[in-house]
Amino acid sequence: EQWLTLHGIEYLHLSPRAREKQGWPDLVFAVNGRAVAIELKKPNGVVSEAQRDCLDRLAANGWRVAVARSIEEVRRAVEEVREG
Repeated sequence: EQWLTLHGIEYLHLSPRAREKQGWPDLVFAVNGRAVAIELKKPNGVVSEAQRDCLDRLAANGWRVAVARSIEEVRRAVEEVREG
């Protein structure tokens, strides 16, 4: 969240308790007009079937989706969108 804020990216980070839709990613935001969804996981965290299904549906609708296990992976996903 701090990295996104430092780079002027407005985001929404939902806690697991606030989720209305099963599998919805942890972070959603837009970069250069393109929607981005990132599922945050601990280094050994596993993406659930509901999370994978949701990411796949978002990707099919043009979203840039990623699973990030480090700040570097979040940064890389943002930079890929910025570069086009």
